[in-house]
Formats: sequence, C-alpha cells, structure tokens
Amino acid sequence: MTWSIDPPIQVGGYACAAVVEVDFSVRPFAGMLAGHGDKRPLLLLLLRDGVVRGFDLNGQVFQRDEIENLFPDAIVRMKNLLSDTI
Repeated sequence: MTWSIDPPIQVGGYACAAVVEVDFSVRPFAGMLAGHGDKRPLLLLLLRDGVVRGFDLNGQVFQRDEIENLFPDAIVRMKNLLSDTI
C-alpha cells in the first residue's frame, strides 16, 4: 500500500489532514499508454494545541502512537505541510 498526506486545512485553532491510499497504474493499450489512478481516505488527522488524534471512517479514534505505528512519519509530514502554508 502506498499512502500520502493530503494538504492540511486550518480552521481556527484546528488543522485537519487526510491520510490517503494512492494507487496508480499504467498499461499499454492500442499502441499507446493508458493510466488509471485512485485515492481513498484511510484516516483523518486532527491537530489542536500540539495534540494529534486520528479518526478512521468508522469513527474509531487513534492516538499518536497508533498513528505512527500504522503510518510512520505521518504526523511530521502533516506538520511540515502546515509550516509550508504559513
């Protein structure tokens, strides 16, 4: 599985970003190349006052350690994307 972080959105003191699964394939087709891409949300990251929590699409809550275990460096990537927008 290949995953990525979508650009975070900031509202007030909150920042939210989605961890998404990304799939892309290219195949030969009729003498050309045909590509197909897909992106699915896996986890929403919510940052407030330096505390990060995750929520999956079923509403299950994930703490920082669980997030880092499933998606290493996801929190750092989110914070880096936030600092790029300031």
